Amino acid sequence: MGRKLIAALTIILILSLSLNVFLTLVVLRYQERIRSLEGAAQTSGNVASASLEGWSWINVVAVSQTNRGVVLRIYAKIENGSGRIYMATTPKVGIDLQSSAETAYMVAGGLCHFNIQTHDLFIVVVANFTVDVVDGPSAGAAIAVLIAGIMMGKSLNNSVIMTGTIEPDGTIGKVGGIVEKAAAAAQAGAKLFIVPKGQITTTIYVEHKIQIGPLIFITREPQTINLQEYLANQGYIIKIAEASTIQEAINYFIT
Repeated sequence: MGRKLIAALTIILILSLSLNVFLTLVVLRYQERIRSLEGAAQTSGNVASASLEGWSWINVVAVSQTNRGVVLRIYAKIENGSGRIYMATTPKVGIDLQSSAETAYMVAGGLCHFNIQTHDLFIVVVANFTVDVVDGPSAGAAIAVLIAGIMMGKSLNNSVIMTGTIEPDGTIGKVGGIVEKAAAAAQAGAKLFIVPKGQITTTIYVEHKIQIGPLIFITREPQTINLQEYLANQGYIIKIAEASTIQEAINYFIT
C-alpha cells in the first residue's frame, strides 16, 4: 500500500512539474508577443504616419479627460493560434479595450463563420500623444468591423470613422461625447462618421451668462440638435449616418 501511494504521489509530482513548465512557456511566449507588439507600436510613429506592414487598420475617435475629441489608430492582424488576444498601446493610452476586443472578436467570428479558437488576435493602438480616454468601450464596434474585414479578406474604406460599443449579439451600443468625436473625425479628414442608432439627434449644453450688477451668473441649458446640421453650422464638412448592428456598419466600410 505504501509503495502504491509513493508511486501515485510521484506521478502527481511529475504531472505538476510538467504543467508548471508548460504554463511557464506559455507565459514567456505571451510576454514575448507583447514585447514584439510594443516594439512595433513604438516604431510606427504617430497616427498620421503610422504604418505596420501586413496589418489592417481603422481610425477611431474618443474623448479625453479634457473633453476634447482625439483620433486613435487601431491596427490588427490574425494568425494561427489558440484564441488569445495580444494588445499593446503607444504612447500609454488610458483606454479599456480588453473586454471590448474580446466581445468584438467573438462577434466578428460568428458573423464571418470564423473559428477564433484556432487563431490569435493581435492589436496595436497608436496615438499621437499620451492621452487618458474617458469612454474606452466606444471603440468596440470599430474593432469588430476591423476584425471582420480581416476575416473576410476585405480592405476598409478609411475615409469612414465610427463610434459605438459592441454588444455580444452584434448590436452597437450608445456612447457619450458624440459632438466632440464627430468634430475630431471631420478634422482628421473623414468623409463619413457613423454613430449608434438614435444618436444623430443628441443633446448639447449651451452656456448663458447673466450679469446683475457686478455679479455674473453662468447657466448651462440643454438643447437638442441634429448632429449633421450642427456640424455644418460649425463649418465642418462630414456626413453622419447611423448603424444599429455590426453588419450595417460593415456595409459602410466595405463596398
